[in-house]
Amino acid sequence: MAQPKTMLGPKPGKDEMFIKIGHPKDIKEATTGMKGGESREGFLGEGNIIRKPDYVPKPDDVQSLMHKKVIQKRLLEIIDPNPLSAKSTVEMDRRSLVNKLKKSSLADLKRLLPKRLGNMDPRELEIAEILEEEKAEIQDLYKDVSP
Repeated sequence: MAQPKTMLGPKPGKDEMFIKIGHPKDIKEATTGMKGGESREGFLGEGNIIRKPDYVPKPDDVQSLMHKKVIQKRLLEIIDPNPLSAKSTVEMDRRSLVNKLKKSSLADLKRLLPKRLGNMDPRELEIAEILEEEKAEIQDLYKDVSP
């Protein structure tokens, strides 16, 4: 017959190592009564530690959003997406390209365009005729930045 598992109790003195949450108000109060070489774990205050991101992107204004949509539309007409893997289908590759373009910033999207097209405003870009050489350049720029 198998013996039941027993759990050991906490190590003696383990509770004194932790700083009680909400009890001490500052470090001096938390470390009073500590002897030299003694350590404690935890943090002061209440609640969880909040980690803020290093970079917070600014929300886009209406004009830059419109510009992004026009560039995305034109790039989707031109770019033939790279295959993701040997087993991926054309639809999967296309979906990956669409998601990649949606996540890209306006500056990243402009880098995929030749200089002449990158300097146009959205209305001009929407109706502009794109030459075959520019289409080839866009495809090459895409292949440079895409794995």
